[in-house]
Amino acid sequence: MMLLVGAGVVVAAGAQSAVAADWSIQTAPRPAHAGATELSGVSCTSTRDCMAVGQSVPPSTLEPIPLVEHWNGTSWSVERTPIPAHAGWAGELGAVSCASSGACMAVGFYFDNESGLAPLAERWNGSFWAIEPTPPGLEASEFYGVSCTSSSACTAVGSGSNAFAARWNGKRWSVDQSNFGSSPELLGVSCLSTGTCAVVGADDIGLCAYGYSDYFVPMFGFWRSGLWSLRQRPNLGCSNSSDSGGGNGLNEVSCTSPTACIAVGTEVYRWDGRRWKTQQAPNDGDELDGVSCTASSACTAVGSDIDTWNGRSWASLPITRPAHATDAGLSSVSCTSQASCVAVGTYEDRKGNDRLLVESTGIGS
Repeated sequence: MMLLVGAGVVVAAGAQSAVAADWSIQTAPRPAHAGATELSGVSCTSTRDCMAVGQSVPPSTLEPIPLVEHWNGTSWSVERTPIPAHAGWAGELGAVSCASSGACMAVGFYFDNESGLAPLAERWNGSFWAIEPTPPGLEASEFYGVSCTSSSACTAVGSGSNAFAARWNGKRWSVDQSNFGSSPELLGVSCLSTGTCAVVGADDIGLCAYGYSDYFVPMFGFWRSGLWSLRQRPNLGCSNSSDSGGGNGLNEVSCTSPTACIAVGTEVYRWDGRRWKTQQAPNDGDELDGVSCTASSACTAVGSDIDTWNGRSWASLPITRPAHATDAGLSSVSCTSQASCVAVGTYEDRKGNDRLLVESTGIGS
């Protein structure tokens, strides 16, 4: 959702990270006849291949439809994206994961005329996008995150009437039968293999400070060999009379090994193989929406700014808005190396319209 330039860098002493590199705005085309547009997810397999997903809203209908754009190493182009049958409005794609240049899975939601809100999954086979039917039992639900380790192994998480996880085996989706309950929201997932995935989100603990009926605390855990281990992170602010917010949650997670994961949201946590530890990130209090790690000592996180982790400390780079932007934000980032990343999001122009935003470092412009 945002843009960057190599200026105004705040770097901890001795830090060497991608935050010191120059970020530049990339030109991404708007779909024909589109009004508001936004990008919510991105996945790169190399500096010459990235997929970004989101939504566009035609002024004629004011109903969102899925948007996919592809980077071929030189330029971005809009991909033809199928619309589900019986779609009242076609919704959006919120996350994407590519195992190779010829294997991507994008997930989100749409509104079905017959059953209402429904999860949406679309697969790229190297030539075209196709809808992959989701299994029954996921009515009134939507996908939030997805992670693929091969063309035949993806895990997606989401929430609706209940939190859920689903798995793609190369032919079809199946629902994980674990009972997560109705209060958690599973928002992000990062898989290291077909049998090991980290999952993050938020859990509604109900009535709390100042009578909030929806007070969220971070959730994190793992799926290993068919077994889940999810737990809350209690938030002391819940019982603190000075707290006036709705709680905290985690939006995304990125793992490079079983002993190295970073999770981001209203807080930042690091997994060291034994436990999750709170991290002191720059601009504490600002929410981060996306994170991508290429090593235990190389992570980039995005939100209202761009933060990088060098294994010892975090550093921050403020986002630079387009000349005609009144606001801007990044929602997702994908890095193929410590110094090569693409971030996507949205900015608002002077007329209050949402416009897609693509920013990169070490990728090309």
